Amino acid sequence: MDPLPPPRTGPPAGTRERILRESSRLFAEKGYHGASTRDIAAAVGIRQPSLFHHFPSKRAILEKLFEIDLAASLALTSELADQPGSAAVRLYRYVHAEAQAIVSSPYDLTGLYRTGVLSDPEFAHWREAYDATLSSIAGIVAQGVRQGEFVDIDPMFVTDSVDGLLLHLLRLSGGSPPGRSTGETEARRTADFVLRALLRDPADLDDVRAEARRWAGPARRRDVRGPDGPDTTEPPAASR
Repeated sequence: MDPLPPPRTGPPAGTRERILRESSRLFAEKGYHGASTRDIAAAVGIRQPSLFHHFPSKRAILEKLFEIDLAASLALTSELADQPGSAAVRLYRYVHAEAQAIVSSPYDLTGLYRTGVLSDPEFAHWREAYDATLSSIAGIVAQGVRQGEFVDIDPMFVTDSVDGLLLHLLRLSGGSPPGRSTGETEARRTADFVLRALLRDPADLDDVRAEARRWAGPARRRDVRGPDGPDTTEPPAASR
């Protein structure tokens, strides 16, 4: 069986990919509304008409970054929420996969989550996706409490705490050069920390980790980047 989760490889650094990377950096530094397409084109080293060949607007760039990150999270949590079995194992797989994706991502995605973008009505569909992701995690935690795997604790408190931990890791990572790190060490440390705090018997952590690694396939963040070219994808629906 495959290890959990597989290392992410760096994408080809074509023009479209460079636009995404520089845009994510500028959105993090200046905010989505503060960064202009002129800023992005200058950072990439191209003219604005060339930028618009790949993305018709600044919004299309942000939509693609959300698709790469948040749509992948939504798909992952939806799969895990629907699976039977140990809630502890499923939560471990989620935290591990998310932490690894954050650390190994070439994008600085802090501008998506820490600059008020999700509260903008223009991106309400992504706010719904974000809330749906958190709801799935809270459901998994609630199952763990009911099954006696976790201590008696408010699932939403746990969900908000895990989300805050991942956002902190996102802020610290800030877009990694491709190939710099697979994030395995950080992912294991983060998942271990969360589960050790929740398990009714922390001595079960080794078994939970081992069982998580025996799973093949489902708990991995999908890489939805396409080859260089115009962006034609639509954002996913937030509900399963």
